[in-house]
Amino acid sequence: MTLAAETPVVKKTERAPTRTGWLMRQPRAVASMCFLLFLAFIALSAPWLAPYDPTKPDFGALLQGPSAAHWLGTDDLGRDILSRLMHGAGPSLVSAFASVALGMAIGVPVGLLAGFLGGWTDTVISRVLDALLSFPTILFAVGIAGILGPSMTTGLIALGVLFSPQFARLVRARTLVVRQELYVDAARAFGASTSRILIRHVLPNAIQSAIVHAGLLLAIALLAESSLSFLGFGVQPPHTSWGAMLARAYAYMESAPYLMFPPGIAILLTALSFNGLGETTRVLLDPQSPKA
Repeated sequence: MTLAAETPVVKKTERAPTRTGWLMRQPRAVASMCFLLFLAFIALSAPWLAPYDPTKPDFGALLQGPSAAHWLGTDDLGRDILSRLMHGAGPSLVSAFASVALGMAIGVPVGLLAGFLGGWTDTVISRVLDALLSFPTILFAVGIAGILGPSMTTGLIALGVLFSPQFARLVRARTLVVRQELYVDAARAFGASTSRILIRHVLPNAIQSAIVHAGLLLAIALLAESSLSFLGFGVQPPHTSWGAMLARAYAYMESAPYLMFPPGIAILLTALSFNGLGETTRVLLDPQSPKA
């Protein structure tokens, strides 16, 4: 008998791809993450990287086109467009993330209580959510901003309140399913309190849909913040955001159309990145989606 016949053959088993490995093989997700990371770096480094003061006017350089001194040109007060674009990235991104986070902070607990308690609590909460969802997005946000006064903070609060019913409805629907699971009945049988059941058992299994929706909602939040700033209810002068830049550029659309392109393209690319990353996250967290 030969040695080869005596030696057992060991077959190599293929390791299942991890979620991180699958995510890194998605060109759309990688491009979106790289762009958003670059944008975050620009927003944090704007005070040091911006070539000019974004709030200081230069009346000798009014409405100049792109040149070696001003790569993207200047606005109606002679301020450098590139510097204002870099400084406007921070407020735009912060407003988008903060408004979605506020919407989750309000909507997730409300959805948990409505779905888990049921009865008249669910009925009252559901009717309030339906009433909030019936309002048009921008009109509702403008109404809140008009009552509280125009500022970045009030715009953020308005968008957060506006987004909260969406999270509440998603979490409520998932909670109605999770509360029927056997591990919830077992926890209740062992004397666990309602708050412990909600935090330890229901919330981890109901939050997934809210996380996916948050990624998709970031693009809408960015566009909504830009709309509020465009209408004058968001970031106030002398500070700037991309929506505020578009508002000033609109008055000179015929004489200086180049003013609209930088903030408009920045909003477009950022919204596409949010959508791409959110859609990839949805597929990643969906157990029924193939990830080969």
